[in-house]
Amino acid sequence: MLTSQFILSILPQHTEKIYLAFSGGKDSHVLLHLLSSIPDIRHKVTAVYVNHGLQSEALAWEKHCQAIALGVHVDFHCLTVNAHKEPRQSQEEVARNARYQALQPLLAEKDVLLLAQHQEDQLETVLLQLFRGAGGSRSGRHALVHWLWQGANDSTVA
Repeated sequence: MLTSQFILSILPQHTEKIYLAFSGGKDSHVLLHLLSSIPDIRHKVTAVYVNHGLQSEALAWEKHCQAIALGVHVDFHCLTVNAHKEPRQSQEEVARNARYQALQPLLAEKDVLLLAQHQEDQLETVLLQLFRGAGGSRSGRHALVHWLWQGANDSTVA
């Protein structure tokens, strides 16, 4: 069950900043609200929206995300990326790569990045990493918590 106690139990002990990859979707909304409800960490949380510029509504969506984050008293940061694909490239893969390349420089050694994803999204991400030959170890530059999330309508949310 996803609870504030569970979140506190998985965060490294000396976490300095908690970045939430905030897409503005249902799953990241719920995780943002949960994080903002935990007094011990709320001041460490920054919602980060990545504007891919791929849709005409991108700027409006960015403003929506900013309003939601500030409405729950959480810092907000927007990153703008160039996610336009070349012929024969997958738009989804180009956008994902641009997003993660933009997020990585934010993270210091004691920072954490949280992602709210559906179970299918996480499986896809894991498979993509395995196909690329990515190992299980990290460089140690930062912690990355990859969130398994069933969805906001699931009874696992408490």
